[in-house]
Amino acid sequence: LELYGRAKTIVTVSEVMAEIRDSKSREILAKLPFPIEERVPSQESIKKVFDFARKTGDYAALSKTDLKLIALTFMLSCETNEKF
Repeated sequence: LELYGRAKTIVTVSEVMAEIRDSKSREILAKLPFPIEERVPSQESIKKVFDFARKTGDYAALSKTDLKLIALTFMLSCETNEKF
């Protein structure tokens, strides 16, 4: 995945960063030419994503980290006025 020239910042949840345990991966992330910003999805976004995942039957297949990352993506998309 080529991020150079496409991103000014990477946004994720703290749980994703906690899953990066090996030193080589952390070293690669530290060398990125842009910051990794940890954000917390709103409770409203979390509830919407969790409810939707239950309706579609995906809830059991997704980790809590996956669901929180999806909720963050949903929240950021709403902030930038993208339609869902």
